[in-house]
This record gives sequence, structure tokens and C-alpha cells, in this order.
Amino acid sequence: MNNSVKKLLFLSLQDICYNSTGYFEKRISDELAACGIEITHLKLPKASDMAYAILKPYFDADYDAVMDINSRIPVMKYNDEYILGHFHIPVWHYILDHPLYHYEALSAKLYDYRIICLDILHKELITESFPDIKAAYTIPLAADSYTDTYIQYDNVSLDNISDYFNRPDNLIFTGTYTDPIKTSLLYSTQNAIDNHPLFTNLLEIAELSQEEVVRLLMENHIIDEVISPIEYLYNNFLIDVYLQAVIREEIITQIIKNRIDITIYGHGWDTFADKCDILAPDITKYLHIRPEVNYDKLPQLYSSARMSVNQMPWFKYGMHDRIPLSLMNKCICLSDNSLYLSETLKIDKGYGIHTYSLEALDELPDIINDISHKIQQKNEAVINELSAGYNFATHNFTWKAWVKTWLGI
Repeated sequence: MNNSVKKLLFLSLQDICYNSTGYFEKRISDELAACGIEITHLKLPKASDMAYAILKPYFDADYDAVMDINSRIPVMKYNDEYILGHFHIPVWHYILDHPLYHYEALSAKLYDYRIICLDILHKELITESFPDIKAAYTIPLAADSYTDTYIQYDNVSLDNISDYFNRPDNLIFTGTYTDPIKTSLLYSTQNAIDNHPLFTNLLEIAELSQEEVVRLLMENHIIDEVISPIEYLYNNFLIDVYLQAVIREEIITQIIKNRIDITIYGHGWDTFADKCDILAPDITKYLHIRPEVNYDKLPQLYSSARMSVNQMPWFKYGMHDRIPLSLMNKCICLSDNSLYLSETLKIDKGYGIHTYSLEALDELPDIINDISHKIQQKNEAVINELSAGYNFATHNFTWKAWVKTWLGI
């Protein structure tokens, strides 16, 4: 068990994606330090020879474990040997995407290699695909609440949560825009990417994971390549990029074309706005694009919104951190479903999570309007949902709870 860890070496490269990994590293480290664990942070350069020189004094030092988050450090080699292979202690690699994006890192041969991922199906895929990995575990990302604007839900009543109904944003989305057309142009093959059997079948059977669809296509000889599902997905990663881009664009399009205002924080959305100005200028006014922000600002954004939209990165037995961010900041979350939401979170308990179907995105505006009507009416059911979701999150989705889970492995 990790409760024997007294000293941890935390490694990182440059910060990526709104400084999210840096934020996660800090919050995990804060809670580990609160448990009396000594943390050493090393930010490594991209050059392998320099990274090796920095790490060499630590190979036999008195540490109990090494950890990194979503980096390419496990791939780095020096003299044709994996640099992290010089450690004879557990090396923990926390991945935040589908394993297909970490195929090279997961293939590394290390002494005691352990993976943390965000989806139970990802854990199963890693276990079956990479026999040299000692173990894989699922721990969803945690979230913080914006304490300066907290509405405490002890003794909930309509009188003491008026701030919720007066929040400045009705509906928000946080995330990057990727242009599907530009992505399709990167796909170099004789067949168009939108006709690829993996893409079309994922849309038709949206409840299945990517690897499940690949297995199905292989069993039916639609895909004849004799390789593992994870390798096939790695070789065709642009299909996943394109799939996510198409769905994200359609979600936002459905919202604004039904004259629902949405405020978006993230990179690239000016490109989408330009497309709207050309193709449907009358709906652009419902699209409110704000500058992208670093991850540490997200709790404040969610605490200023009544509703948020989540799009799963095709996690079929996991969840994206937009969900705990919503719950921790008493913001109703609209999300596509997953087994994790229905079986683990038990969303039927009314935790402020409302699901929509990827196969019926045209119904999403009606779901939003129904919730908006209840909010306008200051319906007590809304308050009960927010209270239940917040209480559940404070017991399960804090960074303190994350560290407790990891230490208990």
C-alpha cells in the first residue's frame, strides 16, 4: 500500500493545456504534504541528455516513489535506455486521456511501472495491452470550489441561496475548439475520414468505447489488420480527434441555433465564430467567447454560472473533470452519459447532473430550456439537486479524497 510512502519525487516537463497538469501536481502535492509526505519537484528539460544528468543523482536516493502527470517523461531515453528505468522504486504515470494518446509511454519498460487513469475501461485496456506494466488503477480527477463565493448548503433554504439565481452566466462551456475540417485535411488516406468505418460506427453505436468498436470491426473483418485494438487506435488517432471535434461543434451549434446564450472559455473559438458569421450570422449573437484562462481560474468560472455543458472525451466508464468542477461549485452540469455516471455517481439520485444523448443532440436545447425554466421559477428541486451534488462531491471529489484513495492502493 502507498501509505508507506514517506518521500515522493514529482517530475514534470513544461506545462500544457491551460497549465492544468501544473495545477493537478500542486493540489496533489499539497494534500500529500498535509499527510506528512516529503515532496521533491523536478521540472525536466526536453533534451534527454540533460534530463538524464538532472535525474542521475536521484536514481539511488532515498525516495519511495516517482510520479508524473500526463507527460512524455516515461518515453525519454539516454543511451537507448529508458531514463526512468534506472529507478528501482514504483514509478506512477497519471494519464488524463485515452490510452491511445499514451501508447509510446505505456510501452516503456520500467522496473515497477504503475498507471493511474480516468476510466475503468482504460484500465482494462492497459492491463490487457501492456503486460510489462505492474498495475493500473482508476482515480478520477478531483476539483476545488471557489471558496470566496461559497454558498454553504447547511440548512438549505431558498432564502440563503439567492446568489445562485443571480449568477452572471446562465450557461458556460470550458474547452478548446478544434476545427473538424482542418483535422480531416490532416488525414492522409484514399478514403475520407468521415467515411472511415471506425468513425461511422462510433457515431452509430455511441455507447461503445473506441476499443470495443475496433474489436467489433475486426470480428466482422471490416478491419483486416492483425494488430491489437490499442495499436490500431494509436495508428488512427486522428479519427478520435475528428470525432471529438465534430461532436463539440454540433453541441454548441445546437445550443446557439436554438437561441440559447452560452459563454465559452477556451482556445480556438474565434475560428468557430468566424464560420458562424459566414454560414448563420443571425445566431452568432448567442455565442459569447471569452479569453482562455488558466486552470486555476475554473472554480471561479463555475461558481459564477448556473449551468455548464460537459462533453466526455469518449469516456464510457469514467468522467471528465468538468463534472466535479460543476458539483463542487454548485453548478448544474449537462453531460453525455457514461457507466461511471449511472453506476458510480448514480445520477438518478439528483446530484445536479443531467444527461443528453450523443445520438440525439437536437434534444439538448429542450433539456437546457427545461432546467432554465426551473431556475427562473426558483424551483426548490434545483436547490435540492445542487445541495446533494455538492455534498457528494465534498466527500468524493476533493483532492484530499484523491490522495486518500491513492495512499490506500
